Amino acid sequence: MKFSVPDGNGVLELSEVNGKTEAKIIGAGTVLVTAEVAGDSGYNGTTVTREITIGKAQPPEVSVAAPKIAPVPADAPEKVKAIANLLNKNAPKITGLDTVTADLIRETENGDVIVKTGENQTISGVEAKKKLQKEGVDTAGKKVRLVVEPYMSVEVKGVTEKQGVNVITFEITALYNVKATTAGKNETMQEQGNGKNTVLIGSAIPQKVGIPVTITLPLPADYPTEGSLYPASVT
Repeated sequence: MKFSVPDGNGVLELSEVNGKTEAKIIGAGTVLVTAEVAGDSGYNGTTVTREITIGKAQPPEVSVAAPKIAPVPADAPEKVKAIANLLNKNAPKITGLDTVTADLIRETENGDVIVKTGENQTISGVEAKKKLQKEGVDTAGKKVRLVVEPYMSVEVKGVTEKQGVNVITFEITALYNVKATTAGKNETMQEQGNGKNTVLIGSAIPQKVGIPVTITLPLPADYPTEGSLYPASVT
């Protein structure tokens, strides 16, 4: 049996590998697939044509993750430890980080999606599905989603006193994770165990922040501020 598709159809590519026909999805759309059976002395040949439709990939989801507070060295000053403990108990609040990821995601002409996973590195929806399958995740009849998780890494660098005022120095870094999952938007992503439905593609990937992002840091009540929260702008 011989299979064929129109040249340049933009949806499906066929190739012969070890006597078998392999199909590769290259885009979204509809294509006609023809199966041709050659005749012989006892049977007449026949040709069957079927229409196959490939849907667009799921658009990536942006899910802002909670800030991560960097561990404090054991020999750090007590004031630094106190601030770090406070941040662990009362997490900083972030606004604007979800819009920063816009330049990490794009849609291709053939309907697939591309997510940046590092410097000159990307992953597509098709590649994400293959990674899930390689990790033993069942993708049959399920939609595969790429999830981008931007977050802030906050490190307390020091606490100094200037003119009677305590000055806290933070190092704030914008990072993001990329995950592939078959979990729906209202389902839990699971990276381990029998119910595994998610694979981590990349973690702690540095992110360039080109628009204002505000992170509100809680401070001790005895610090000389107008309130217990201090907003800082990250650009």
